[in-house]
Amino acid sequence: MKEFNENENKNISKILRKEHIDGKAILNLTVIDLFRCSMYMGPAMRIVTLINIIKESKKRAYSSYRSLPEVLNKYKISNSFGDLQQFAPGKALILIEMKCQ
Repeated sequence: MKEFNENENKNISKILRKEHIDGKAILNLTVIDLFRCSMYMGPAMRIVTLINIIKESKKRAYSSYRSLPEVLNKYKISNSFGDLQQFAPGKALILIEMKCQ
């Protein structure tokens, strides 16, 4: 995929700031949305392609696991959480509780 040049980067950044599009909102953009923001077709198509790649990679990160034991087994982590000892709250927690009262 063709990289964005410096001028395109500035124009894209300017449009996204003007429209108040943040990190989460950008993942919902479509080509039509970008056209409405006066973006040219080439950069709009490349952005949407990148958005789709990001969305797909987020799905793949978790979809291969079916259960917690499967994940624990893969990373060789013991499944005996009942054997863990609880920790006693330290002095800092007691001081915070005293200040909150």
